[in-house]
Amino acid sequence: EHYYSMGWLRAIGTSNFHEVHLQHLMDDGARVRPHVNQIETSVYIRHDGIVRYCRENGIAVSAFSPFGRGIMGMEEDGMLMSIASKHGATPGQVALAYLLHQGFAVTFYSGKLERMRGNIEACDIDLDESDVDKLEGLQ
Repeated sequence: EHYYSMGWLRAIGTSNFHEVHLQHLMDDGARVRPHVNQIETSVYIRHDGIVRYCRENGIAVSAFSPFGRGIMGMEEDGMLMSIASKHGATPGQVALAYLLHQGFAVTFYSGKLERMRGNIEACDIDLDESDVDKLEGLQ
């Protein structure tokens, strides 16, 4: 908070904080509410309670591991493949599009230029209500 108040930092963030952690932080005398809370989130992993808490308290949510750390089998998921095919996209692009549609800031890493471009193209996918309903059923 000291460096934030001096203008050396533009934001303060937390990682993997749940509602109780954020509330304890404020109850223990924090003067600046965190601006962002980064939590693992994907089409398979959602934390509705903490997301709701953050949104109600003006804390942005950043989703890390949007591809499920590569262990969730997106390429074998029939529902995800069907939606991807409908949009001429990859399952990963659909997963990113879903998280963006839900209002998350999304963090991901790739050292491959082709994947970076593909990830950016996910911003152009317009999921309809039916797509979103199906993706919400994957949890």
